[in-house]
Amino acid sequence: YRGFAARAWHAAGLAAIAQGNYVTAYAQLSQLFATDGTPLHHPFSYLAVADLAAAAARAERHLEARTLLERALARVDPAPGLRLEQLAARARGLLAEPADAEGYLAAPLADPAGNTWPFERAQLQLDYGEWLRRENRRVEARAQLEPAYELLHGMGAEAFAERARRELVATGAS
Repeated sequence: YRGFAARAWHAAGLAAIAQGNYVTAYAQLSQLFATDGTPLHHPFSYLAVADLAAAAARAERHLEARTLLERALARVDPAPGLRLEQLAARARGLLAEPADAEGYLAAPLADPAGNTWPFERAQLQLDYGEWLRRENRRVEARAQLEPAYELLHGMGAEAFAERARRELVATGAS
């Protein structure tokens, strides 16, 4: 039942993120990996690495999560596939020092095959757009936030779409 448990922890963590309960989300999502990085279930635990990082970043658990993430990712194949590469890059970008974040967040967006997973791609665009806005790169931020908003709103992920909308407004968009 580890696969079922992993999906349940991931869903509970995503729900907590959507509600802005990042400490709760981190507690839920960290259940997917042992402290040595062993996944509760392979591959389902790995599908949550970016959400784990997002919760950790907003719950101020950067160092702890960075350590867990690197231990977990050290256990995967050196060529894990595009989906996990995109998720791992987003996770590393969210937990990186601000000067290093862009390389992680921007790189997977260059490969259009990442659009195969639209929710994950929209989350990546949202996180990158937020980072760009914090760096006062508003025009570039809008280029990420607008498609993120459209995707998230279109799929009914309203809590995430609202976050994208607020970020767009913060860039000066109407």
